[in-house]
Amino acid sequence: MINARINTVSGLLVGLVFLVAPYSLFAAEYEQGREAYLAANYDEAVRIWRTLAENGDARAQFSLGQMYLEGLGIEQNDAASTRWFKLAAKRGLASAQFNLGNAYKHGRGVRQDDLAAAAWWRRAAEQELAPAQFNLAMLYTHGRGVPEDHNKARYWYGRAAANGHAEAKQVLAALETGQRSEAVGTASLGPTPEGIDLRREDWILAQDSLHYTVQVIASHLESSLTSALSQYDFGEPLAYFRFSRQGEPWYAAVYGVFGTHAAAQAAVDRLPLGLRKNSPWIRQFGAVQALIRSP
Repeated sequence: MINARINTVSGLLVGLVFLVAPYSLFAAEYEQGREAYLAANYDEAVRIWRTLAENGDARAQFSLGQMYLEGLGIEQNDAASTRWFKLAAKRGLASAQFNLGNAYKHGRGVRQDDLAAAAWWRRAAEQELAPAQFNLAMLYTHGRGVPEDHNKARYWYGRAAANGHAEAKQVLAALETGQRSEAVGTASLGPTPEGIDLRREDWILAQDSLHYTVQVIASHLESSLTSALSQYDFGEPLAYFRFSRQGEPWYAAVYGVFGTHAAAQAAVDRLPLGLRKNSPWIRQFGAVQALIRSP
């Protein structure tokens, strides 16, 4: 069991908007797909969502893109995932716009393009999606895909912080005290927060590759990740690992050991809202272990 002390933690995708097909037209069918997904009946979820996606339902397009991204109920395919994200993004779905920005930033299923990443993150940011606002601020900080502009960076950090983004709050606090954080160019790392039992790669590599865990947060800042984790009391084993994304170091934390996907989903459902709203990712340890071992 986890007891939340605050409800903010940086993460991924929330928010669904429909601008083409009326939500009520597909709501019941979409929920059938969601129920199949929660029951780990991925083939059925893909079948239902594909039909809706082909009929223009943005939420189903996004969900189908996620299934392709994770390889659930269908063969993993970055290009197909990005194609569905793009359809949903063009219909105004902020979460799809955010994922599409990620695809362009990291060259997953499309050619790497910082300009396109900035454009799609901006669309999601304007819909008040905090992770997109934070990513856009980072681009302005480093001048990637947009001109370097620290005033605009501070503006977007501020909007992300106002929407509960933990890393954005930390960056703003550092700026306000005149300190330079890692997000604006330094490389110093703080110690693991006192009182939190964080395990590392050796523990993850020792787990059964067929068992499941829940990825609760990922960050390019090790200190931000450990700080965010310290805001919660975790009763299950908690570990984090370093991996490389487009040649840059990233860090991700996983929570718990579960024998089945259904058990992992039940654990996700028990997470505090601050974690659940950022789309925790159920993963088999084998996939995480492969990521750790990759150069």
